[in-house]
Amino acid sequence: MSYMGAWRYELAIFFGTISCAVMLGSWLGLTWQLVATVLVGYILWHLTQAYRLLRWLKDSKHRYPPESEGIWGDIFYLLFKQQQRNSRRQHDLLSIISQFKASTAALPEGAIVLGEFGEILWFNRSAKKLLGLSPAKDNGQRLVNLVRNPSFVSYVSKGDYSRSIEFPSSLNNEVILSVNITPYKGKQRLIMVRDVTRISKLEQIRKDFIANASHELRSPLTVISGYLETIGDSVSDFCPRYEKPVQQMIEQAQRMKSIVDNLLFLSKLENVKLSEFNEVVDIAALTETIIKEARSLAPEKQLDIDSKIASNQKLRGSSLELYSAFSNLVFNAVRYTPAHGHIQITWTSLAANSAEFSVTDDGIGIEAHHLPRLTERFYRVDDGRSREMGGTGLGLAIVKHVLERHHSALEIESVINQGSRFSCKFLDDKMVIN
Repeated sequence: MSYMGAWRYELAIFFGTISCAVMLGSWLGLTWQLVATVLVGYILWHLTQAYRLLRWLKDSKHRYPPESEGIWGDIFYLLFKQQQRNSRRQHDLLSIISQFKASTAALPEGAIVLGEFGEILWFNRSAKKLLGLSPAKDNGQRLVNLVRNPSFVSYVSKGDYSRSIEFPSSLNNEVILSVNITPYKGKQRLIMVRDVTRISKLEQIRKDFIANASHELRSPLTVISGYLETIGDSVSDFCPRYEKPVQQMIEQAQRMKSIVDNLLFLSKLENVKLSEFNEVVDIAALTETIIKEARSLAPEKQLDIDSKIASNQKLRGSSLELYSAFSNLVFNAVRYTPAHGHIQITWTSLAANSAEFSVTDDGIGIEAHHLPRLTERFYRVDDGRSREMGGTGLGLAIVKHVLERHHSALEIESVINQGSRFSCKFLDDKMVIN
């Protein structure tokens, strides 16, 4: 029976009973007494059905609803159907949760769910193994009270989760953990923990190999370069036909020496622990030195190189590292800007004690698809052109590492045949001195 049909049936029963009571009461002379008796009986019947409904809802043993007629029969039936739907939904949800727990339990990565206040809501078996968590004791505890590595505590509290962090496990210092945090649903956070010990060791082996190989190559290259320069000074006197080959060998030896020096510098940046910078660097004086060297790099081009840097602009940092980063940007602009071109070097003060060092040229430009990879080691837009102009493919990698050590970042904008702009944004207000 439909919803409206049940109501019409109930109303028909009610008014029909009342009409019969009125007719019978009129005949017997007891109209109001009979009507009152019918109404009380009607109310008692409804109260009885309400009691049966309440007892059925409370008593989980009775799966099926009690039998009834009229509107109460429809109410029992609709509630029973709703219970069945909810039961199926609950079963489906429990199945999904069970599958989720089973799948996350099988993950080699640790997964932890934190609540609004950093308390642990849930974690899988891998998180228990990697961080030494206990389901019995640690659920509801704040994670930073259990994992007290300073780098991890600072990472969680700062709220900048754009990058992952690595730190040694408190259970075993030889195990290196990588942690990534993803905020979701308000202030809740999902933490993923990975064991990256093998990757970390391979990376250290790579760094050690490059550093050692570069160091071992430096001495032979110095000897070879020395003898070649000595031969080059007199080769035109005793054997003119070898003058060109000897000159080419000198150039290639110098290029190899530049590569070795850059690799050693990169190794130093990677292996020397970052500490607080106490040196105050005069940006204007540093830039002026770089400009003088840039003008002597390609005097035949007659480039217009100028700067807009106030004399009072200073930065806390390493003058050697900043010189390397800034000079690489300026020297690259010199190499790739055609004759009579213009190079602009600026230092712009931004809001909240932050600043930007930029190098802008009107050179050949770089295609957009190359820009994300320019800071990779030995990545070149054009191998032949880079070698011809004396590039080693390591300059921008050095720039990237230096800027990271100075809490800065490199931004690159370029348009083919219009020029490029390389910007170093220093956003740490403790380092910029205006």
